[in-house]
Amino acid sequence: MAKNFTMSVDENFDVEELANNLAESYQGKGYTARVIKMKNSTRVTIEKGNGGLNKITGLGEGITVNLIKQKNEVLAVSFCDEEWTSKIVGGAIGLFVCWILCGTAIVGALRQSSLSKNIENDIYMLVNEA
Repeated sequence: MAKNFTMSVDENFDVEELANNLAESYQGKGYTARVIKMKNSTRVTIEKGNGGLNKITGLGEGITVNLIKQKNEVLAVSFCDEEWTSKIVGGAIGLFVCWILCGTAIVGALRQSSLSKNIENDIYMLVNEA
């Protein structure tokens, strides 16, 4: 589910610095974070445990954060590409093969659902520090 929010920023606000600080913050928490600079926006891809066995257990997390500074001193933030596939796969396999996978898929779904809210809080904190 895509989520968007906006917030006021200073005229001299640097979106790339925010993206780098956000990436560093999540790298410190054990995530893989990449910053991709585009013409009008900056993307931060944040992932953790999305390969191998975690595809079946549903414990992987992932999201893409799009940061756009608009001309009217507004920062637009949108979330997309959330990692829900592994939760569906883990839950389906768990129903038919092993109930333990249902439990891990539920844990993964809870973590994934709170990831965008945690990132939103971190963005507010990083913007207010700047």
